[in-house]
Amino acid sequence: MTEFGGTMDSMDVPAPRRHGVNFGQLLLVVAMVALLGWAQLTAHRPWFIANRPLVAHVADTPGVTEEMLRQRMETNRYVIQNVRYAPPFGRTIIPDLAEARTPPALGYSYREMSMLGMPLFAYTDAGFVLYTEDGRRVKMAPLDPQGRQEIDAIVGRPVAPDYGFPFRDFLWGWSLIAMVAAWIWLWQRSRDREREAAGII
Repeated sequence: MTEFGGTMDSMDVPAPRRHGVNFGQLLLVVAMVALLGWAQLTAHRPWFIANRPLVAHVADTPGVTEEMLRQRMETNRYVIQNVRYAPPFGRTIIPDLAEARTPPALGYSYREMSMLGMPLFAYTDAGFVLYTEDGRRVKMAPLDPQGRQEIDAIVGRPVAPDYGFPFRDFLWGWSLIAMVAAWIWLWQRSRDREREAAGII
């Protein structure tokens, strides 16, 4: 009968290796927390995922009357609720129903996709519009090239002839997604190196 000597304590069993967090992963976590915190403390966007219609002010149009806007809205009416958000955490502002209506102005109608108070992208909705707003809603009428020429004639000069909507200003929310992807990649690479050092792969 064969006897086996020694005990389990004397056997050379390698201790399991703990997974560490490298400096790159730690730096990314700090950056993600800082970005998310800054976005929430300064956010004028909702916390949840949203696709909102908005109007960017392009230029004032002195001389253009409410009547001109009303006539254009008879054929192509566009009205959106004037919902506003404020920091922190993109809380909804109760509309000021007594807020005075702004005079008609040239604007650019677009939609913004956002998440966690950060923009992901924006795209054209109605394009150039003649609009006015108060505390409750934004009223607008899309402008074709002829409509813009009419406004130029009333104002007496070309109004914002070289305007281009700054779509790239609405992409910075992707930086958080990029940092999350980078953190996952670093974590996976660290695990692969540990497995390779342990002879598992």
